[in-house]
Amino acid sequence: MFLAHLDLMKKVGLGQEDTWIEEEKKNIEQICSLDASPTFENTIIPFESSGETLTRATILMYNLLSANRSDQLEMIAEQLTPVLTKHENEIYQNKVLFSRIDMLSISCCYALFFRFSAKCCNNVSL
Repeated sequence: MFLAHLDLMKKVGLGQEDTWIEEEKKNIEQICSLDASPTFENTIIPFESSGETLTRATILMYNLLSANRSDQLEMIAEQLTPVLTKHENEIYQNKVLFSRIDMLSISCCYALFFRFSAKCCNNVSL
């Protein structure tokens, strides 16, 4: 049974995590290096899709691990988990990336506030 899972994991490319991690890092670097002001289209959407391949492969691995525990799958998970954790920590501690997201969230909050204020003021009769 494990060999069938191993074949499936190879088909989706598990074992190429380094390549996918580098791909995601490049995508994050592209977002961070933009000169344009942050928008949903140039920051949030690329950030959300930056690690799709890596995410799909790791979801498969962890699903297989939870559905059919084996020594081999646990060994793979034990080797992979610290690598993935380090990678995710680097992303979520990226100050440039999250300053772009902060700027975007602040501008969205202001826009919502002013839109709400204008609506409330228009409904007030003196």
